[in-house]
Amino acid sequence: MSFLKQINKTARQVAKFGLSKIGITLSDVEVPEDPDLEERDLFDFFSDTFDTRKKGQPLPAIPQNLQQNALAWATPFCGENHELCQKIADFLKQPENFARRDIQNPDSIQAELIELLKLHQVVQTMPDTPADTLAALQKIAVAQKRKCCNLLRQASAQIDTDDNQTWLDEMNSRLQRFDLKITSAPLLSIHTTA
Repeated sequence: MSFLKQINKTARQVAKFGLSKIGITLSDVEVPEDPDLEERDLFDFFSDTFDTRKKGQPLPAIPQNLQQNALAWATPFCGENHELCQKIADFLKQPENFARRDIQNPDSIQAELIELLKLHQVVQTMPDTPADTLAALQKIAVAQKRKCCNLLRQASAQIDTDDNQTWLDEMNSRLQRFDLKITSAPLLSIHTTA
């Protein structure tokens, strides 16, 4: 008896034992013997079930110039997080990451990268209040591996306004001498100006 047939037999015995534990008893006569099952083992069932699937065509790679442009667009959002830059470069080289998007369209590639950047918290959607915006910027600074959380808090403490746009303009004027800029369109992030 082959190894796989032994597994099949053992599986039947375990199933019978499990049924008997919950009060269902089957005699050997009640367990139907299928001649097809006797001639085939588990490997045959696996082969029939899984190996007959059609394998898809390999996806085309993103053109090299579009990869370079997309990486150049995404790199400023990474700040000092060089590991994230490498992840983005690797992400662009794998066409299966863009299976639902048009890999010839830069906007489509950019939309996928925005999701990746959001996942790594280096960009966020714009909050409604200056306090929430400051908290979001501090999370972004940590994700970008920038050492400016305290600088952001101190700059914000000097501004007395509830208007988010006025607050952003004032923050940018204070951060300019540190070569930092807060961007809010299309997403909230911190960039280096130098």
